[in-house]
Amino acid sequence: DLETGISLHGGQPTDLRHACWAFGSPRGHLFRYLNARTTARFCGVDPGAYAPPRVLLETSSPAVDEQAAMEKMAHGLIGAMQGARTFTYAGVLCVDDLYSPVQFVIDVEMVEYIREMIESFDPHPDIISVAGLYEELRDVCLDKDMFLSHINTVDRFRNIVPSSDRIVREKLQSWLTHQRTLKDRAREEAIDRIRNAVPFELDSDKQKELDRIYARAEANLIK
Repeated sequence: DLETGISLHGGQPTDLRHACWAFGSPRGHLFRYLNARTTARFCGVDPGAYAPPRVLLETSSPAVDEQAAMEKMAHGLIGAMQGARTFTYAGVLCVDDLYSPVQFVIDVEMVEYIREMIESFDPHPDIISVAGLYEELRDVCLDKDMFLSHINTVDRFRNIVPSSDRIVREKLQSWLTHQRTLKDRAREEAIDRIRNAVPFELDSDKQKELDRIYARAEANLIK
């Protein structure tokens, strides 16, 4: 006997000009919300408060561009604000036809950005603490130290204003000295990680067992 799972859902947004899924559509949230309730309602069950189990960082863009950033961030952020803490489809473009290591690096940074934004609703105590502030102001005013190097700043800045290695915030004059963008940094990181990745190998006994299972499955399929 063959056992199969049965599910019921209302689909997802489509682009009728090209008859394909409209990944990244602003209607995506509505479809996910309805799909989460359809089966339960048909079974006479109240599903309770809606909380998406995961977020797809989805886009229909075929490139690492503004459309991909807009669609992925919009879906990631609204899902996170509703309680989702798992993100998938990192690096995926053009619905699900393309995979980009550069987009993957940017998507990882996007999730970090979303995490910081969600955590701002429950700020770290250092953000509102004034402990050590008087001493810092005193030392700076007396020209004993600069606020950037003062121990009070050094001890707290990561909890107050963490700084990303991928997103650099600077004025034009500073940027003109290098003219590198997020995409440039993401490409360099992706190439470096691929170049230095350590190949994964199973333990020999596990690999032998996996080979045995595969061989048995292959034999059954070609009968």
